[in-house]
Amino acid sequence: MTRCKVLCGVAVVLSAMVTVACAEDKVSVGVTADVFSKYVWRGQNIVDDWVLQPGASVGYKGFTGSVWGNMDLAGEVVGGGRFNEIDLALDYSNTLPGVDVLSYSLGVVHYMFPNTGAAATSEVYAGLSLEVPLSPAVRWYYDFDEIEGSYLQFSLGHTIEKIWAWRDDFYCGVQLGASLGYGTGATTRAISA
Repeated sequence: MTRCKVLCGVAVVLSAMVTVACAEDKVSVGVTADVFSKYVWRGQNIVDDWVLQPGASVGYKGFTGSVWGNMDLAGEVVGGGRFNEIDLALDYSNTLPGVDVLSYSLGVVHYMFPNTGAAATSEVYAGLSLEVPLSPAVRWYYDFDEIEGSYLQFSLGHTIEKIWAWRDDFYCGVQLGASLGYGTGATTRAISA
C-alpha cells in the first residue's frame, strides 16, 4: 500500500507541475539518453554489460520531477532491450537565504524493477552542497519501504562546460567527479531474470 501511495503522489505532483509549467515561462525541460558499458549503483555492479539510461525531467520554481530508466542492452540479466529499473523522483532544491554558496535539496525517489521480480521500494533524501571549487556535497538517503536503511554519500566534482565547440549551441564538455558512500541495512539490489 505504501508503494502505491508514493507512486500516486509522485504522479499527481508531476501532473500538477506540467500543468503549471505550461502556464509559465520559467520552465526547464531536460531529456537524456546515456549509454554505458556497465550499470554501477552506489558501488554495486548491477548490470555487467552495455546499458541505455534514458531520462526526462520538468523543473519549475525549484521543483523538479523526473523519470529515469535503465535498459539492459545485452540481455544477460533480464533479456536484451528490456527495462530492469524505472525511477520516479520529485526534488526541491534552493540556496539557503543569505548564503548564496550553500544549496540544499530535499526529495523522494520511487524505484521500480520491471522484468526482474524484485520488489519496488521508495526513499527520501536531503542534501547540502557548496558552490565553490570542487563543489563538495553530502546527501543522506533513507529507504522507508523495502530496505529500511540509510545511505550517506560525500562527493566532489567539477564541470568544464565547453572543451570543444562547433557552434554556440553544439559543444562538448567534461564532467569529473568522485564520491564516497556508506550504507546501513540491506542496501543491495537483486536484479535477476
